Amino acid sequence: VRAPHPVRSAKAKHVHLRRNPTLKPQLDAMDIEDSDPTWLKGKGDDFYRCRDYRAAVNAYTTALELNPELLPVLSNRGACYLALGDLVHCIEDCDALLMALDREGMSTDANPSDLRLIGMRVKGLARRGTAKCQQGSYGEALGDYQRAVGLSPSDPSLVADLRKVFGLAKCAELKKQADALLGE
Repeated sequence: VRAPHPVRSAKAKHVHLRRNPTLKPQLDAMDIEDSDPTWLKGKGDDFYRCRDYRAAVNAYTTALELNPELLPVLSNRGACYLALGDLVHCIEDCDALLMALDREGMSTDANPSDLRLIGMRVKGLARRGTAKCQQGSYGEALGDYQRAVGLSPSDPSLVADLRKVFGLAKCAELKKQADALLGE
């Protein structure tokens, strides 16, 4: 008696067929998961919740390659980079997100009170501020947090973070002055 074959995914079943350049595009089109940015965003969100930030970055990056207009994906990937300590990429994603939100805000049918877009802007500013703070750029971080609190003044954790960043910026300035005096 032979044991039944294990169930394989459609992709695994057609590995030998994928080597044929004529058939590969047709087989790729059959795998909706790999070509649906919304599905990839959901997969990235699942990885993020499980704290598998590298896998989430990969899923989000693929989703953005397929549809660069998915701003929540860009925001989420920035959060993953921040969690990984990849501050440069976090700041790049936050910059790209904020620029895209600025472009969207300039469109003729823009709604300046769209809570979803305001929320994304607050997250982008706070994440960029956190990354800048971790880089030691407290003045720039302070500016980001001030803008974020200006958009969401009733968020107690954001206000508390602003206070901390203000203290860090003040300490950094005092240290800079003390170093200059010591140098004289």
